[in-house]
Amino acid sequence: APVDHDEAMSMIDELKARPLLDGMRGEEACDIKQLANAIVVMGQFVAANMALFSSVEVNPIRVSAHGCIGLDALIEVKEHELG
Repeated sequence: APVDHDEAMSMIDELKARPLLDGMRGEEACDIKQLANAIVVMGQFVAANMALFSSVEVNPIRVSAHGCIGLDALIEVKEHELG
């Protein structure tokens, strides 16, 4: 089921690597609000199209101070009988 923005933020906060997103050694903090937004939007997309997909994976996701981007994705489409 899709998650809302608060749930996505909570999921991010539970990551063991969460402190890395706050910036280290003088680096800017990552835009975790955009990461949470990406989680929400991806969940909505999958939920709206779940009859078409057998699996959806986005991995890895690059997060920076300027947003986030999925670097690789795999969407497996369900086979449907014709006729």
